Parts: sequence; structure tokens; C-alpha cells
Amino acid sequence: MALYAALPAPALLPATSVIPPVSFRDFRAALRAGALPPTTLALVHADGPRLAVLLTAPTGRTLTADHPWVRGQLRRVERTLNVPGLLDSALDTVTLTPAHYARGGHPGGAIYGAALPVWRGGPLHPQPYCLTPTLWQVGTGVHPGGGLPAILGGALIVDRLLREAGW
Repeated sequence: MALYAALPAPALLPATSVIPPVSFRDFRAALRAGALPPTTLALVHADGPRLAVLLTAPTGRTLTADHPWVRGQLRRVERTLNVPGLLDSALDTVTLTPAHYARGGHPGGAIYGAALPVWRGGPLHPQPYCLTPTLWQVGTGVHPGGGLPAILGGALIVDRLLREAGW
């Protein structure tokens, strides 16, 4: 799941922080069982006053920002990065739940992992890149990989397709 926040001032954080679970063994076992892990893998992206906190959660879960597990994981992120109350001052937040990603075609809401079969990636992706004559898809749902490489790779593919189409 992903939580995006608009802060009143730039976060005093590195651009990207990776916070591993305390025990990868417990983390993997919980995810395989569809349970919430005691501690999870968290990715934090800070860009000026924009903040993204991504929490790895089991697929098919209904999680919101006020869920006790999510609040606990966010407190752990704040403690680990030494930024207590980081989200308390947020001007606005948006939470993208596993259900949001499931509506986009990711099985159970998984962006990565066992729930996303290999045939869903790259050139075997079942959706067309060109949805309408003026709407083209780019990003992690249409190109293998993750994050910026996926978005840029998808954009390069679409750029080539647009040029070939005479745009």
C-alpha cells in the first residue's frame, strides 16, 4: 500500500530510504500466510514537501491509513528515520490500498511478488499500450521493473510507438 503526503515544508530525509523488516523470515512467512507481518518492508521517498511511504502488505487486505497495523508501521518508520510525528503536520494525504491496485489489474493488489504472474509483465502484458487514439499507458503496470526505471522505460516504449504512429 502507498501513503502520499503533502507536507508544509521539505522533509529532512534522504530522497529514498529502505527500511527492512526486523526479521525477513517472519516477514516472508506472514506474507505467504496472508497475515500482517510484525514488521514490514517500507520504502520512503522524499522530494521537498512531497512524501511517499510504501508499506509491503499481504494481497487482498483492506487497509487504510487509520488501520492499527498501518499506524504501527508508520510509527516504526518515523522512529527508524528519527522524524517523530512526520505525518502529523501533513496538509493532505492520499492512501492507495491494495484494492486500488487490484482494480488496475494487479492480482490481489500486488504490484510485485508471487501474486503477479510473469505473463503479466513486459511484452506479454495483456492490456494494450494505446487505450484510445490519444491515451497511452506508461509505468509499472505496462513495463517490467519498478519505480523510475519502469516509468521511464514505459515512456520510451510509448514515445517510440507514438513516433511510429506519426504523432
